[in-house]
Amino acid sequence: MAQVIEILLYTLKPGTGREFYEIMQDESVPLHKRNGIDVVWHGQSMHSADVYGLIRAFADVATLEAQLANFYASEAWRSGPRVAIIERIETTTKIVVPMNDGALEGLRGEVLPSNAVERTKAWSGQGLFNDTPVHFAQHGDRES
Repeated sequence: MAQVIEILLYTLKPGTGREFYEIMQDESVPLHKRNGIDVVWHGQSMHSADVYGLIRAFADVATLEAQLANFYASEAWRSGPRVAIIERIETTTKIVVPMNDGALEGLRGEVLPSNAVERTKAWSGQGLFNDTPVHFAQHGDRES
């Protein structure tokens, strides 16, 4: 069955990625799910802890618009994580595209640790880096 996905990319204010991840993981995503919104995937980018993605699935564009209008008008959102999320976002990019079931299921997966070093360990253990050492510079690190 064809459906649509909404992909949101957030560039966060510097240094707020960890807090944003925790708010999304602990408050916003569970709130989405309680409101019947299918969160396919969410998490930090591999290239920066201050870049975050959210993918949500809907039956069609009309359903997307109706569900999101209800969600963002709800008291649970307005008095819940809304302010903490908005104050950490610098820019947002959104795209809505059709998606078939096979591709949608391919996007689903476990949420890996938000810490870049832990992500590296998790992914390298799965062979995604083909045993090539990867260095994620910490803030303040300089390449020698």
